[in-house]
Amino acid sequence: MKDKLKPNNSDYLWGYAASFLSLASGLLILPVVLKYLNKDQVGLWFVFMSLASLAQLLDSGFQPTISRNIGYVLGGARALTHGKFNSFAIDSRLPSINLLQKLFDAAKSIYIVLSAICLGSLLLLGSVYVLSLCNNLPEWRHILIAWILFASGVSLNLFSGFTNSFILGYGEIALANQSLVFTRALFVVIAVFICSLGMGIIALGLAQLISALAYQLLLRQRLISLLPHSIYENKKSSSPNRARKILWHNSRKMGFVQIGAFLVQKATILIAASTLGVGDSASYSLSMTVVNIFSSVSQNYASFNTPYLVKIRLLGSGSMEALRARYFRISIRSVALFLLFSVLALIFGPTLSAAIGSSTSLLPTQEFLLLIVIYALEVNHSVAATFIASSNHIPFVLPSIISGVLIVVLSIYLAPQYGVLAMIAVQGIVQLLYNNWKWPLDVLRETSNKKILLSVI
Repeated sequence: MKDKLKPNNSDYLWGYAASFLSLASGLLILPVVLKYLNKDQVGLWFVFMSLASLAQLLDSGFQPTISRNIGYVLGGARALTHGKFNSFAIDSRLPSINLLQKLFDAAKSIYIVLSAICLGSLLLLGSVYVLSLCNNLPEWRHILIAWILFASGVSLNLFSGFTNSFILGYGEIALANQSLVFTRALFVVIAVFICSLGMGIIALGLAQLISALAYQLLLRQRLISLLPHSIYENKKSSSPNRARKILWHNSRKMGFVQIGAFLVQKATILIAASTLGVGDSASYSLSMTVVNIFSSVSQNYASFNTPYLVKIRLLGSGSMEALRARYFRISIRSVALFLLFSVLALIFGPTLSAAIGSSTSLLPTQEFLLLIVIYALEVNHSVAATFIASSNHIPFVLPSIISGVLIVVLSIYLAPQYGVLAMIAVQGIVQLLYNNWKWPLDVLRETSNKKILLSVI
């Protein structure tokens, strides 16, 4: 593989910028949302974002799986496999163009189907749910229009996962993130401008669709510049059925993990809106959105390093020392970054909320502190899971699903009686029972030599 698979400072800089801006609808756009939308629309906006996260589960882990497999092909793999990639036949002289072609065709056909399913589900089932929450509101027609625009943009962004997975698989981290920075900044600018015209929540739906169109067009141009022309211009079928089956086998496990993550991190927002009302649940939804954003951004350090972890693993057992060092560096910095962001939000959040005249604020200090602790542990075990997945081995599917289901069931039962504090406590207790300690412990066992801890901070 190429040396550029090892992230450099530019990759990290663009990556963090892209993460913040890709989540602009959740964080950077919050001042606009809180200023121009009433309390009911603020609650519905968080519902929009949660439903978008649910739709993204249709990806079923294909994007990281495709990126990893592209890395294997560029590293000299002559066949894809269901199991650990250290059993591959490797020929590092040149990548197999034929295998890359099959991977391209398989990935494209998968994402066409996924995007169609996403759009249909959001417009039918999603619209029914949104209407059930706002049918008593006088502006329900405007909310429905906003949802249709928003859902169309979400579906288009899902298809962008196809082109983005190839760009990341080539190790072009900065290139992918520059595209995302541009389109997410475009979203913020359009949303602010149209909101200032008094269009309310419709402005956010329209901004989502326009930015999604721009993102797709830009990624397409990036991909054409990377791939061999014979692949992108080839109109003939390259019989991608076997590649499609392997991608499905390897990504369905990550898909189930993503479902578990949704149940843990996002489903409670929908539960709160349904049981407590969109207005009363707004502070909880705002706080959960903020910590989820900080969690996602801090874990990007692990995502940036995934192609490089794959490269190190391809080198064989002699690279274990480098693998250990890289893992501990990723884990320590990811958790530290999350804590930094969260503490800043805790300190300056009330001041910002008051300055913009928002009717919605973060949760009280003690409840928000509890969220910070719970999510710091989430970040730590998620980084460990990312490290384990870099070997093409996904052992955490069942625990993820079980934990998510337990959190949802207990939240539905306890929320009407004990409110948001019970929902927060349930998430922390369930995760502490297994996931918080199991996956970091497995990584420690694999890497074994703990002396490296002192040399990577």
